[in-house]
Amino acid sequence: NNRITFPNHDASLLKIRLLTDPKTKTSRGMAFVELPTPELMYESLKLHLTHLDGRRINVERSSGGGKHSSLKKSKIQTFREKQSDYISKTVDGIIESFVKNGEVEE
Repeated sequence: NNRITFPNHDASLLKIRLLTDPKTKTSRGMAFVELPTPELMYESLKLHLTHLDGRRINVERSSGGGKHSSLKKSKIQTFREKQSDYISKTVDGIIESFVKNGEVEE
């Protein structure tokens, strides 16, 4: 069983809400996690699209509000765009570094 750990952070400060099926009470495979610090949030976001226990995981920021709130949907869309932009810039930087060092040809 894989575990995700963050050195220098107290795991007891995390608040986790596991989503379950109302009828069967079994896990739906999703959870909301409240993180105590912005640093831990950004460390967690780096796990987006990584693998845990053989499954790809999505780690995204959420926004409070009603399930179908247009403001909530707008905030989440903005968060996703920023996260996607960050990932693209990071990957581009890594590729650029490999090209610069002659480890990859364009």
